Amino acid sequence: MLVRTLLTGSSYASMFFLGVGTAVIGAASGNIGLTPFQTGLIVSVQNVGFIAAVLAAGALADSMDKPLLMSAGSLVLAASFFLYYRWPPYLLNLAIMVFLGVGIGTYEGVADAMLLAIHTKRQGLHISVNHFFVTFGCLAITLYLVFLQMDWRRSMVQSAAVVLALALVFALSRAVAGRRGGMSSARAAGASAASGASAASSASAASSASAASSASAASSASAASSASAASSALAASGASAASSASAASSASAAGLRQRIAFLGTQRILALFLLLAVFGVGIEMGLTGLLASFLMELRGYDLVASKIGLVLFLSGVAAGRVALGILSGRLRIAGLLIVLHAAAAACSAVLLFVRMPMAATGTLLFIMGMTVSSLLPLLITMTGALYRDMAGTSLGIVKLGIPIGGIVVPFILSIVSRLVSFQLALAIFPLLAAAGCAVLAASGRMIRARLTAAAAERPDQGHP
Repeated sequence: MLVRTLLTGSSYASMFFLGVGTAVIGAASGNIGLTPFQTGLIVSVQNVGFIAAVLAAGALADSMDKPLLMSAGSLVLAASFFLYYRWPPYLLNLAIMVFLGVGIGTYEGVADAMLLAIHTKRQGLHISVNHFFVTFGCLAITLYLVFLQMDWRRSMVQSAAVVLALALVFALSRAVAGRRGGMSSARAAGASAASGASAASSASAASSASAASSASAASSASAASSASAASSALAASGASAASSASAASSASAAGLRQRIAFLGTQRILALFLLLAVFGVGIEMGLTGLLASFLMELRGYDLVASKIGLVLFLSGVAAGRVALGILSGRLRIAGLLIVLHAAAAACSAVLLFVRMPMAATGTLLFIMGMTVSSLLPLLITMTGALYRDMAGTSLGIVKLGIPIGGIVVPFILSIVSRLVSFQLALAIFPLLAAAGCAVLAASGRMIRARLTAAAAERPDQGHP
């Protein structure tokens, strides 16, 4: 129980800093002096590291120690936070962003799988709360930079120190779990030894009684036979142990290949990947470029643009908590259709209609709520369909994070440079409308698969 609580809290904390790593680019771009083109490019480069890490970490999470993977990711992320814009050359910081992407990619690939493994009840709520902390991290770093505009590097150094502490916490939780497992094994071995000693004592007594009525030669022959049998049993046991170790290693490699081969045939998983690209592209694109949009196209100053970003992120945070609770009572597929349709309408009005500042702030909050659970609800459905290979299946779906995070900001950067920033923003309502159409066309298949999965494990309910 202690280890589960420690791992759950550490997962929430790691996702908080995943949010910090995601939002710091957009939140600090004005302080650094990045243009929209440079901001879009650095977000895309960050996701190059992410794409490798989320695939590798997700696959390894089904066969390796998850806290160990989280500890390794924390070390990489801490170093990246400390080094980001410690020196000014733009190309150097592009390279640092690759490693920052590796750190947050490890978190994204392992944390949800770890929660699904240690919690059998209310998994949807745990996943939503986990991703609430991503938004909380985005919100916190943005608010922090509002008050530390001239000293934003301090936030990076402080974040690096806390993430380094998280690496130690994950290592400690692994050691505690290992010690408890060792103690349990020792107790089991002790019980087995005691049982064996009792049996040996009984056998010895019986043998002595038999020996009293038998000849000495017969007793010696019997002892020799027993010694030979014991020696053969020990040799067989050693050979069996060596064979088991070799078989376990081969089975682990074969199991990974089989999981990937099986999941590669799943049409519904490809559909979820496409929806993840749409949802993440909308959320991350808006998070990274919203401040630039408010300053360049709406005339806001630096502080006002960051307050607008805070309102958007507050909507995302509120939506993840509220929709995480509602997801246990509503059909997720239907809820996703409604959220995509609302995101398409809100983004079209927000980005292409000039409104008073109060109305813009209200719509920013609502827009945040509409995009808040596009990814967490997909993760919950994937975990419900592929419970026995959650790490690998979630790793495939979460490829949508780097793909959406690379492609959408890159398209925005190119279109804004070649045509106009205003026209480039049309990608957000178009992606949301496309997601709504894909879900509506595939809704029957998704509901049938979820119903079949719920029937196999009725104790966990229908997602």
